[in-house]
Amino acid sequence: MSATITPCPFCGGSELVSGVTLTYCGDGEGGGKRYSQPSCKSCGAVGPHAYFDGDEIDEDDAERIAIDAWNNRSAAAIGRSKEE
Repeated sequence: MSATITPCPFCGGSELVSGVTLTYCGDGEGGGKRYSQPSCKSCGAVGPHAYFDGDEIDEDDAERIAIDAWNNRSAAAIGRSKEE
């Protein structure tokens, strides 16, 4: 993992994983899309994902974008107050 990821906002777990996933959509005829998405091994929470195409956005960029989105979610977005 190239970027630092913060603990899970739901369970506080620090065993997180972020990496590249290949998923297929449509008819399966070359319709695969690759993306990076953080997830928590403790509670199973998944974060935002970032697709990449290998040209304009590469694998490292997608991972950084997804981790930045995980790290910067607002307290309201996860159902907690900032005081908690």
